[in-house]
Amino acid sequence: MRVEGQGKAVSFIPAQYESGRAAVNAANKENFEEHAKVEKQYAGKPDLQELREAVDTVNNAIKISSYHLEFQLHEESERYQVKVIDNSSGEVIREIPPDYMLKFSARVREMLNNALGIIVDELV
Repeated sequence: MRVEGQGKAVSFIPAQYESGRAAVNAANKENFEEHAKVEKQYAGKPDLQELREAVDTVNNAIKISSYHLEFQLHEESERYQVKVIDNSSGEVIREIPPDYMLKFSARVREMLNNALGIIVDELV
């Protein structure tokens, strides 16, 4: 089936749209440059002390009426965990990710490291 008249509807771009396009391009370039500056500033991995200070700051800042969030580093898996805690009872309502998952991932990492060591020892 053939459809007639499938050409460009507009063969020129009005000046008002061209100036708008230039403004958008300039804003995008400015945003890109700002993002590049911030990325360069934080390019290195923060040390453990900086991370702990940030976690303490967040823990103090996030206080909600009946419960609060607590962030902590799970030492074995080297991952962060968030706990939702009831203010009145101190009971842990929820852990994200759960403790058993962090322990499981730490054990899997340990097993893989051991298996890799055995494989490398046998190949050499």
